[in-house]
Amino acid sequence: MVQAHVSELLEVHPIFDMPEQNIEDDFYLAKLILVLNAASQYPVICSLIPNYILKHYRYLQRAWPSLIPPIKEFEDKKRPLIELPPDVSNSGEKLWTSPGTSRNYNDQNIKSIRIFEPTKEFQNNEIIRFVAGLPTSILVRCLLENVTDEEFEQFRFQIEYPDQTIDYCRPRHGDFLRLSPHSVHLQTKIIFSAQRWAIPASIYFIAGICSKNFLHTNVKRMKEIKGNFTPLKCAENLNKDNKISINIHPVLQA
Repeated sequence: MVQAHVSELLEVHPIFDMPEQNIEDDFYLAKLILVLNAASQYPVICSLIPNYILKHYRYLQRAWPSLIPPIKEFEDKKRPLIELPPDVSNSGEKLWTSPGTSRNYNDQNIKSIRIFEPTKEFQNNEIIRFVAGLPTSILVRCLLENVTDEEFEQFRFQIEYPDQTIDYCRPRHGDFLRLSPHSVHLQTKIIFSAQRWAIPASIYFIAGICSKNFLHTNVKRMKEIKGNFTPLKCAENLNKDNKISINIHPVLQA
């Protein structure tokens, strides 16, 4: 079924060369994952897709191996970098290279998050206005890596306000959808509130895992929770903690 729609899904023209698509485009990424999974079962699909897809495949195989199965036709395109004499032991007989597939295995078990919504454009340009003192919410859609089912109960979004106070929002258990042993899709609403502000300002949402002895009170100072909350790393850069920035403006009811 997918084979018949590959050209449409990937916007491939039968005659003209089309520009390479942006792998950071969530809509394209979702279609590409569908096509690559189909290609792993039906190799003929590999002949229908443009050459740049191989680069995207290698990147996704490294970033999300649990979502992108190996495709034999693409793996066969790897070449031996050095061929050693026959008397060399089998363990070191060949060194292989495949651009973009080298991987730091220490990173495989790091808990991380990839944010799809709110988008960077929304975070940078939009202001959420709401009635001061009343709760409002924002939709968050993301992919969690290496978060276990047992940790769903301890998962929180930490909400940081400009006055250095913080609050927490806990997603419902039904908001988590396990896609693979290592990957979980989360779509939830973060509920927050604030008193009236004279001008808009930024608040921050940070996804993380609370310690098992964590006791939630309404609002705590940031310094009081040190060690009780461990932020997830940003999937795009595992050296950084994740952070969503939202501009809000609580106002008086008209």
